[in-house]
Amino acid sequence: MENKHYSRKQRQLKYLVKQLNNLLKKADDNLKLEIRKMAAKIKYLVSQLSGIINANRMKRILGTIALVIGVSFTNTANAQWFAYPIQDPFNLQDGNDNEVNSPEFADIDNDGDLDYLSGEYIYGGFGYGLGFHYQENIGNATNPNFANPTINPFGLTAYSPALPEIGLRQHHKFIDLDNDGDFDILSNVRAVDISSYPYAWNSHFIYYENIGTPSNPQFSTPTLNQFGLSTTPNSIVYTTLGDIDGDGDTDMLGFSLNYSNYATDFLFIENIGSASTPNYTAPQLNVFGIP
Repeated sequence: MENKHYSRKQRQLKYLVKQLNNLLKKADDNLKLEIRKMAAKIKYLVSQLSGIINANRMKRILGTIALVIGVSFTNTANAQWFAYPIQDPFNLQDGNDNEVNSPEFADIDNDGDLDYLSGEYIYGGFGYGLGFHYQENIGNATNPNFANPTINPFGLTAYSPALPEIGLRQHHKFIDLDNDGDFDILSNVRAVDISSYPYAWNSHFIYYENIGTPSNPQFSTPTLNQFGLSTTPNSIVYTTLGDIDGDGDTDMLGFSLNYSNYATDFLFIENIGSASTPNYTAPQLNVFGIP
C-alpha cells in the first residue's frame, strides 16, 4: 500500500507534467531554461516513484512527456536525475583568457588523485604555438581542489609548426607508450596551411616522452610523428588509445574529417610493435564492420 509520502510525490508529478505540457504548447524560446528545470524535476520524481507505482500507471501520468524527457518504460528503475551544471567547479580555470581545449584528468604526480591538464592555444600572432594548461589537485580523490594554473609545466614546451602552418588545436592523451611505468603524452595537433586558399588542414602526431618518474614527471622536447605515425593531409584526426586487438599493446581508433570533400572515415592504426617499442601501421579505414 502506498504511504502518504509517495502519494504526495505522485500528486507533484501529475502537477509538473501538466505544467510542462502547458509550457511546451507556448513554443517560446525564452522558456527553454524553465522547461529544462521542470523536466529534471519530473525525471527525479519518476526515479523516486519507480517500483512504487507500476509502469502502466506511470505511462498514464506522463503521456507524451515521457518521450520529451527520455523516460523508458522497459526499465523505469534506470531513470536518472542529474543536478544542474556548475560552471568552473573546484577552482578549475579557463587559462587566463587563452583558449583551453581537450581537457584530460590523470594522476600526473602519483599522489592518488586526479590532476588536470588541457591543451591551450595561446593567442599571440601567427605561429605562436600550442601550450599546456596544468592545475594540480591539491585536495584529494573525493574532495578535489585545483591549484591556480601553470602553463607548460614539467618541461613541456609548446609545439609550433613552421610557417606557413599555424597550429590551432591539440587533443592529447595520457598513455604509457614506452611501458616504463609513467605517463607519456601523445597529441593530435591540427594545423592549417595558409600558403594558399582554400586553406589546407593537416593533422600531426606529437609525442612527449616522460623522462622523469611517476611522481616527478619531466617531459622531453616534442617530436613529430614518432613510431611510424605520419601526418594526415587535408584532414583533422581525433584518436583514442587502447589495446583494440587484444595483443597486449596500445593501438589507436579514431576518425578523420577530410576537408576536401567533407567525408568522415573511422581509422584503425594498429601497433605491430610491442608494448614498450610501438610501431604503427598506416591508418586502415572503416574496419571492424564500421561503415
